[in-house]
Amino acid sequence: GRYDQDVMLSCIDILATDGSNTVAKYSTDGGVTWTLHGQVFATTGVNKTSIWWDSANSVVYAVGDTGSSTRNVYLQKGTVTPSTHTILWAGSDSTVATSSFNEASKNAFISRDASGYVWVLGVNRTETTPQSRYDLSAFRSTVQNSISSWAYSGNMLNGDDAVPILPGSIVPAGTGSNVWAVYGYQGNVASRKFTGTWSAETQIYVPASPAGPGGTEYAPPVAVVDGNGVIHVVYGNGHEQSGYAKPFIYYVYNSGSAWSVPYRLDSVGN
Repeated sequence: GRYDQDVMLSCIDILATDGSNTVAKYSTDGGVTWTLHGQVFATTGVNKTSIWWDSANSVVYAVGDTGSSTRNVYLQKGTVTPSTHTILWAGSDSTVATSSFNEASKNAFISRDASGYVWVLGVNRTETTPQSRYDLSAFRSTVQNSISSWAYSGNMLNGDDAVPILPGSIVPAGTGSNVWAVYGYQGNVASRKFTGTWSAETQIYVPASPAGPGGTEYAPPVAVVDGNGVIHVVYGNGHEQSGYAKPFIYYVYNSGSAWSVPYRLDSVGN
């Protein structure tokens, strides 16, 4: 699972797979030991999970998918009681159809904006003939602090892709329903910002030559926005060695006007 918002008072909570299902675990000693606290989704086989912690309301949101081909991803909302290290999940899962055609493991990401609306970003299989095509689609809840109903917000790619490896993050930009989407496709790393409508795609990284998923598959871009509204992103580039993807890790930020010059974080690489 992807661990997007982490500290719950003195207790650290994570979602992880037990081999078949996503389960919750907590630690009260800084992650040295972990205690199992049950299955998260009512639907069996939901994995590849993203979570978002709403500290103001002591609520955690989760989204995931199964290995079966469907149009939907599965969502849960849990009420956290920090004093007892417990999360009370809803009795049944909610769903949102992020894909136009059936597809498995849609690699969805979830977050909550400053206005209380919940966002999901997930892989969308947009065509099946003459060949399968894919995009990354955003959805926003129609009710604040709810996962029961959803509205389509837009596609991220300028054109559908033939490869379903489209990792992405969608994070609140700090004001109203403004959010950033940062995502990878065919070795590229790009971004869009939503401020009522989606901005044009801005490239963060473009490989020197046409490439496959490369670094965006094995070191996908992830993002966080700080208290000043600055977005920080780390991503893997398309570096290969002996025919294998071994991306270098880079960091960039955007304080509102443009992306910074990339700074390489790993001194050795590979």
